[in-house]
Amino acid sequence: MVGALTIGGVALPEMLKLGYGKRLSSGVLAAGGTLSVLLPPSLILLFYGIVTDQSIGALFIAGVVPGLVLVTMFFIIVFIWGKVNPDDIPGHENSTPIPWLIAFSALLPITLVGLVITISIYAGIATPTEAAGVSAMFMLGLAYFFGGLRLKGLLEALKSTMQTMGYLGLLLSSGVLFGFVMTYHQIPQQFTELFVEMQLSPYAVLAMIIVFYIILGMFLEPVSMTFITLPTLYPLIHAAGFDLIWFGVVYTITMEIAVLTPPVGLNLFVIQNLARDKVTIGDVIIGCLPFIAALVVLLFVLIGMPDTALWLPELME
Repeated sequence: MVGALTIGGVALPEMLKLGYGKRLSSGVLAAGGTLSVLLPPSLILLFYGIVTDQSIGALFIAGVVPGLVLVTMFFIIVFIWGKVNPDDIPGHENSTPIPWLIAFSALLPITLVGLVITISIYAGIATPTEAAGVSAMFMLGLAYFFGGLRLKGLLEALKSTMQTMGYLGLLLSSGVLFGFVMTYHQIPQQFTELFVEMQLSPYAVLAMIIVFYIILGMFLEPVSMTFITLPTLYPLIHAAGFDLIWFGVVYTITMEIAVLTPPVGLNLFVIQNLARDKVTIGDVIIGCLPFIAALVVLLFVLIGMPDTALWLPELME
């Protein structure tokens, strides 16, 4: 949701001004925002690792191949959309193009930060907290020397960070307490025993959990769902015999589908609110449908071929 809001706030008005179709523009930005929780470093995978006590580095690496597959599928969708509706993609832009070298240099720092976080955690060089601290200092240096960051902007950034982390910290502590209480009263074990007594197949359990999260995701954002529901449900996945690293990727893709699913997917309203006078919620929903289909296809690929997510972590062990 934050990815869609941050990038969409800049890109959507420009895309509409340049002549891109309303549905294509809103669909690309709403769906593209979900990539930030699959490709590392991922906040959802980080919190999933905390709740389930799994290796965060392995989770990050497991998301790489599915993330690249999803990006490729999104590229194909845009290409086919352009062939079917050529009017939605302008043949030329009435603006001065940015040289490739300058565009690449603008992306390089963000890419470098992502690599520093992922590699340092997975290689055991730093803990997630240490990697975050080093990356924050690196970004502060870039903001000061290249972004014009000064004291006033720094204070505003610190205030915004404290507000965000206060919310996340409260959510994290509440989630940990909730998980402790649930474990103390053996509620996850009782849920597991109930499903065992029902003699459901492992894939029936998985399907029920996926449908549950897709429905719940229409009303809650993924971080809240992770801390509120995952302590109860992940033991079911473990008892059903599924790999928890693999399920972390499946869970993340399910979260992506949930925030895009009409009629009340959160990303839909985030994007529509950015250009309320030009884009209707119907435009955003129609624009998202092909990308939702790609996410569903990827989900089936992961279920049918678990090595799509597990191959790279196993290779790097």
